[in-house]
Amino acid sequence: MNKKRIGFILASIHSGSGNQVCSELIKQAVRFKTTFYIFPGGRLKATQNSEYLRNPAYRLANTKTLDGLVSWASALGGALPLQELIEFHKNIEPLPFVTISQKIEDHSCVNFDAYSGMCSLIDHFLKVHHITKIAFLRGPENHVSADDRYRAFCDTLQKAGVSVKDSPLVSDPFEWRSGKDAIIQLCEKRRLLPGKDFSALVSASDLMTLDAIEYLQNKGYSSPDDYLAAGFNDVSKTRRLRSALTTVHMPYKAMAMNSFKLILNEITDAPRAKKDVLLPAPLVVRESCGCPSLIRHALTPMSAKDAPPEAQVSKEGLIERLSELFYLDKTEGKTFLEPMINALYAKNSRLFFNLFEELLETFYRDETDMRLIYRAIGIIKISKNIDPDYIASIEKDIFIALGQAAERYQEETKSMREECNKVLDELKCELISKHSVKELSEALKKYLPRIGIHSAASVIYQKEGLSKLLSGFSKNKIFGEEEFSPDEIVPSRLVSAFSEDVFIVQPLFAGGKTIGHFICSVPFFDGALFEDLRSVLSNAFSGIFLFNELTAARKAAEEAEQAKTKFFAAVGSDLSNPLSEIKSDASRLKVLLKQKELIPDQLKSIVERLEKNIEAQQKKTDLIVELTRFQSNEIVFNNTLFHPAALFKKNAVQVLLENPHEKKEALCAASDLPVLFGDKDRIRQALLLIAENFHFKLEQCKLKKTSEGLKIVMPLSEKALTGSAADLPGVMLANQIFLMQDCEFSKNKDPCEILFYWPFFSCSPRKSSLKNFAKNVFENVPRNVPKSRGRYAAHDAMTPDAVVFAPNTAQINATQVSNKIKAAASQEEEPFEWKFREKTEDENRRIYEMFVKKDFMKRPFLCYADPEDEDLEKSNNFLSFFERKLKIAERPVLFINCPKDMEKKWNLSFTVIRIKTEDSPNTLPDMQNIKKQIVKLNPLLIVMNEINTDMIDFIRNNPSTELSPIIITPDKIEASPRIDETLGFQKLILCNLCVASSRKFGNRVKALLSGEHTLSPNTAGFVKKTLIYFNAHGCEYISRWKIAEAVHTSEDYLTRIFHRELGLSPWEYLNIYRIHIACARLRKTDESILTIAEKSGFQDQAYFCRVFKKVTGTTPGHYRKGLCDF
Repeated sequence: MNKKRIGFILASIHSGSGNQVCSELIKQAVRFKTTFYIFPGGRLKATQNSEYLRNPAYRLANTKTLDGLVSWASALGGALPLQELIEFHKNIEPLPFVTISQKIEDHSCVNFDAYSGMCSLIDHFLKVHHITKIAFLRGPENHVSADDRYRAFCDTLQKAGVSVKDSPLVSDPFEWRSGKDAIIQLCEKRRLLPGKDFSALVSASDLMTLDAIEYLQNKGYSSPDDYLAAGFNDVSKTRRLRSALTTVHMPYKAMAMNSFKLILNEITDAPRAKKDVLLPAPLVVRESCGCPSLIRHALTPMSAKDAPPEAQVSKEGLIERLSELFYLDKTEGKTFLEPMINALYAKNSRLFFNLFEELLETFYRDETDMRLIYRAIGIIKISKNIDPDYIASIEKDIFIALGQAAERYQEETKSMREECNKVLDELKCELISKHSVKELSEALKKYLPRIGIHSAASVIYQKEGLSKLLSGFSKNKIFGEEEFSPDEIVPSRLVSAFSEDVFIVQPLFAGGKTIGHFICSVPFFDGALFEDLRSVLSNAFSGIFLFNELTAARKAAEEAEQAKTKFFAAVGSDLSNPLSEIKSDASRLKVLLKQKELIPDQLKSIVERLEKNIEAQQKKTDLIVELTRFQSNEIVFNNTLFHPAALFKKNAVQVLLENPHEKKEALCAASDLPVLFGDKDRIRQALLLIAENFHFKLEQCKLKKTSEGLKIVMPLSEKALTGSAADLPGVMLANQIFLMQDCEFSKNKDPCEILFYWPFFSCSPRKSSLKNFAKNVFENVPRNVPKSRGRYAAHDAMTPDAVVFAPNTAQINATQVSNKIKAAASQEEEPFEWKFREKTEDENRRIYEMFVKKDFMKRPFLCYADPEDEDLEKSNNFLSFFERKLKIAERPVLFINCPKDMEKKWNLSFTVIRIKTEDSPNTLPDMQNIKKQIVKLNPLLIVMNEINTDMIDFIRNNPSTELSPIIITPDKIEASPRIDETLGFQKLILCNLCVASSRKFGNRVKALLSGEHTLSPNTAGFVKKTLIYFNAHGCEYISRWKIAEAVHTSEDYLTRIFHRELGLSPWEYLNIYRIHIACARLRKTDESILTIAEKSGFQDQAYFCRVFKKVTGTTPGHYRKGLCDF
């Protein structure tokens, strides 16, 4: 019979409680003889440390790959609302699954009583230590267990008469890994002192407490001397402290056992197997709360009154008490403890120590708290049924055995880690020189079996939506490349090689994107080791891809060089022929003048021919210059809305309506066409160039209105466009314009066509086929008046079955109309047709509000407006067009935590709104408040003082602000994962605060607000990398070639794009940044001006003083004396 395939999804295996939970589940998988897959896919949508890049691993947990699933649901949340976490799990269905710590309706859940556990912890401080001033570091806001712990803290103190409402001792909600940020909020923001303002510190998790203890230790405070401390979860890391952490034990073993049993039962008997299990979370008292050491308990015998009564009654009571102490179930107690207790009763020392050493080895492997051994010794010493003299005689040997077992375990662990690290280091070194997938596969096959991994495979995700096995091995077999379905872990023919053991499936990501996954067998579990292996492979694949890109770039450069040669060969004759004629005419004119035989008619003829040739030559030269600028990406388009009739001006043109249902065409007027988006003048230039080079007139073209967009059908054959004329400069330039304007130029048709897609409401770039048009939104809407008095647009006169709003709104139920519009608009990618010029102001306003508030910005929008409407060409999207026509209040510029006078320095005439958070803007309440304000205000421009990828992602995914430029002005710009994540966002400008205050950058901001475009993310990436280089090396000597080399581009190209992005040249930017550094030194040090100039990156004092005065308006000396501000 085939083994059951069970999966486990969790956020992390290398931090927090993940390592312990995984270890316990693996034991259950071995015990029940199942195949077990671990999917560490990060917290859902979490931007911290790019966790969201791990999320694609979760899609591999499905009915194709698994029979059942255990989800540590609470660990997956924290970065998203609870409802989204529930929806994520609902999407896993119909795969049977059981959750841990988060109930999902209609599914079993294993939970632990976090509320009672925290109550007992706080109660311990109140009753044992008589402390009421307890500081509390809260966990994530959207985490159920974190909420339970905080609620228990408040309730327990409330019962003791201690109010916690608005208490400064309670932090805001923070992520599990942000304990340092939470304690900084208490100690630095709120000025609280340990031992004075609070006597004890409790956190929602052990990791938060550890971060806080480390921070306070660096400030000179230690626990438990200056303050008492406690945590929650009982992770093994807390036992490394000198004073072990008092905490609440998370029942890892019981959670794993119960969840595994539940999912196996559910697979075999789903209708009856669903149930919930709530486990106790006992208090674990250690030294950090001020209680005495457990070792002292072992050395100091308990009194009879302190001894547990069941331990004094019988052998069975003693075994039960010790099982409870070590969190063992009855079966485990009988297996591990009963033989050892029997040996004690029989005074068989040899058997006892053999069994005791085996037990110690098991405990060490399970990361059991060995301090419990000392408590167990104390319990045994007061047991009435064991000879105390015998216990006293072997007590010394017990402690020696403890020390020897600890030493053996440490040496074994050290030896294993050294071997694993050695193998990983050798693998890293070998992979440095590998530039192909085949070489990578051979290296993995060579090294991974040395640490027990018998099977492994690497998979990448392709753009076509398929997965591709790059390499793999299983025992003695090596697997080659193969494409397969994206919802499978490996190709179906290889499933048998990855289905009889424990496996881990880890995401591979690099450069801000997920690239694939890696699956391997798990010979032993060490979360940190497997995370290191994942990181090594991610870097290796990143290196291979980069090498391939460089190879492809070199090949492309060679092809470009060949194309350039071909280009100059093609245009060379066009340049030389007119020049030869001009030269010939000039020579003839010179001879005639010399011979004084010049006749007026001859002179006139020669001059006219000269003028004609010069004009032709000028025109061709202009074309070649234009084409060269296009090829070097120097052309900036002025994209606006425009009416198609403007392309043909006074030329009459035939317009056809394509009816996909009846496969025939009908004539219509050009003025009845919808509005397009693009650079009207450039598009007309391209059309004229095509017409001129192929000798036809624009009025010979036909316009065809289709479901996809507007087609311009030209009287050209496929043969004409693919012949020698295709290499003419004019034709090449027209091709470039059509390409840059997001058009489809179909040359392989007879006749040839150009397709202009219908623009989105946001007018963002697009290039894709569209679905069929939606049905009429007013179908079946009941009237409030007789039919004869109202009208419906059952079909649009221009486009069959398009979404149209053309009723008399006074005669239709407003709610039903609104609902119908929304229902139609919600149909993804289907065009929404709107006759603006026929609508009332109220109707237009309602459509505007619907598109702004709903996620319809990327919906094709067919807008019929007056061809002569001047507001069209003043609008760079439909949003601004509607705002102009409806005279809607100007959208504001939003500043988030920015200096007060920034808008004054930019001399903005726009409405400015500021948001200033009280504490760190990264706290969840502040983040939520800012997001609400952004949705409410719909700002034209957003300026932020720091990089927050979660906020940027929200802005870009919010329909009303997806096109709003974002300017980020931090004090310092340093290389970091956060910077890397910004490289993929559109319309995002990064600039040091000191430079952002300059007049030239202010001019760039005003240009943005006027509709000027930003660079593409890829091109802007060069500028951002330059800023990182300036911030890192600004005080050093910098040459142009050094900067260009650092960001991998040419000097001239970098200068051009830098100025276009920021409004300053690189040197202007660098000088302002250096002067900012110099100002700080002038204020804070007594160094000479020469020294400050040198330390600020200037090689000459005189030049430094000139630049300083130019930037600040004063001299360094006056600035130091405080005679002016900068």
